[in-house]
Amino acid sequence: MMTVQEVTAVAKTAASYTYDYTEAYIDIFIIYFILGTILQIIFKYLERYLGRHKLRGTVV
Repeated sequence: MMTVQEVTAVAKTAASYTYDYTEAYIDIFIIYFILGTILQIIFKYLERYLGRHKLRGTVV
């Protein structure tokens, strides 16, 4: 598993060879955006799945 700092460091290292930092930072943005979207969809599904009991009401 890679952390945010590791991904950023890899991008900076790659950019230092080509002196194209804009492309590296755009790549990082795309990766973070895709991962964030996937996690948001997963948690949205889990919230709906695990929250179904609230719709039925609780029996005391």
